[in-house]
Amino acid sequence: MLHPDAIDAICHGTHGDPFGALGLHTDADGVHWLRAFLPGAATVRVTGPDGRLLLPAMAQRHAAGFFEGRAEPGTPREALADHRFDVTWADGRHGTYN
Repeated sequence: MLHPDAIDAICHGTHGDPFGALGLHTDADGVHWLRAFLPGAATVRVTGPDGRLLLPAMAQRHAAGFFEGRAEPGTPREALADHRFDVTWADGRHGTYN
């Protein structure tokens, strides 16, 4: 889980290396986290290229549009590496992005 100060810095454009914090990361305990900054998104799910659901819901950790999801224990990193963001925007539009 990313520290709240780092999330604030990403959302306010002051983080020194936002792409070092966004995307797929594995913590010291071997837990895989996926992070995205999607201003205007209401919900974010993660799918594979085949449309299979990998993370049913990413938690919105900041109202500006920062989302973070934790993979289930035992999920291989490779299963998350080629992911898509399935986004429902605040205005009701929907799309899938990689």
